[in-house]
This record gives sequence, C-alpha cells and structure tokens, in this order.
Amino acid sequence: EFQLPSIGPGNVLGDLLSSEEINKTYLEKIYRTKENSYIPILASLIKTRDTFINDKKYSDFTFVESSDIYIKEHLKAIIESYKKKNLNLDDIEILAPMYKGENGIDKLNKLMQELVNPEDENKNEIKYGEVVYREGDKILQLVNDVDNNVFNGDIGYIKGIYRKERDNIILIDFMGTEVEYRQDEYINFTHGYVISVHKSQGSEYDNVVVILSE
Repeated sequence: EFQLPSIGPGNVLGDLLSSEEINKTYLEKIYRTKENSYIPILASLIKTRDTFINDKKYSDFTFVESSDIYIKEHLKAIIESYKKKNLNLDDIEILAPMYKGENGIDKLNKLMQELVNPEDENKNEIKYGEVVYREGDKILQLVNDVDNNVFNGDIGYIKGIYRKERDNIILIDFMGTEVEYRQDEYINFTHGYVISVHKSQGSEYDNVVVILSE
C-alpha cells in the first residue's frame, strides 16, 4: 500500500491488495534500524500523515525549524561543528529535493565547496559554465558509463586537473576506479556535496542532512 508504483507496465501488487479478494498482512516490525531509532517512527508518521511534534531529542534524529533565509546558516553551523569535532566530512551527505532556487542543490553545492574545499593556490581548478571544479571536490556521476565501470549515482573525488592533448582533463577517483573526463564530457558529472533525494535512493550514509525549503 505504501510502496511506490511500478516503473514498468502494471501495478500488480498494489492491484492485488486493493482488490480485497486476497488475504494480506501489514508488516509493522522494522528490522533494518536499531530498536531505539526514531527514524522508522517518523517514517510511519509521514506515511499516515500524522502530526509531527518537535518536542524531544533523539539519538539519531534532530529537526531544526528555520525560515528559508536562515537555512544556509544552519548548514554552515552543522559543517563547522563537524570540523571542530574532527569528524570525517566524507561521512555526511546532504539531500535536497530541487536543483534551482536559493536553497536548491546548485547553490548549496557552491556553499559546501566554499566550506569544505575552498580556493587554494596549491589546487588546480577549472571553470565550466557557472561552476568551478577544483582538485579535491566531491563529485556525483550522472550517467552510466559501462566502459569505465562507473554508474549513475556513484560518488568520487577530483584527483587531478591538467592539460592533455589540447584538452582540459578532470581525473576523478571513484573508490579506486579512476576516470579521465575531457571537457565535452563534463556534462556527465556534477558536484556531490549536495545531491537530490532521487539520486540518493538505494545508497547508505552514516549521517544525512535533509534540506526542506518552502
């Protein structure tokens, strides 16, 4: 009942359940999270459209109420807190629903680059349209590339930016798989500090910040 509709033809399971002609059992026990986790409770509230009351602190969930104009400041505070605690910034992923807008993925990625991988005279960088790619940047692959063994949704880091055979090359390391991109191939990736909720499906992260702007 709460599953997403099928991508292909038909919606077999949903149709069977709605027919009232077969027996069904609701699975209410969550096995994929710790017993004291608040996340499955919150997910259930969202599914049933019940009211969420932000009146307690939980070990694995924090809700920060904010007007849109202060979202970036809250994000900055979270990142600075990570830095002060010497936590690994690779263990955090930021999700947002949309690319455009003041609190959209594009502008949040620019902010995150400034916070996590700022301009450095020892790091090569290149401008592509309105985006600056810099050595050390976190990158999200946007298309399947079977020949190079990288796929839509893979996360990597820029290992080098250099000239090669009259072309500007960006070398990206995807967990040991290194891929060279010519300038006409830059469209195949984007910054990966902030990614869409859609792109994150099927992935796992130690810590997640979800930006919900009006």
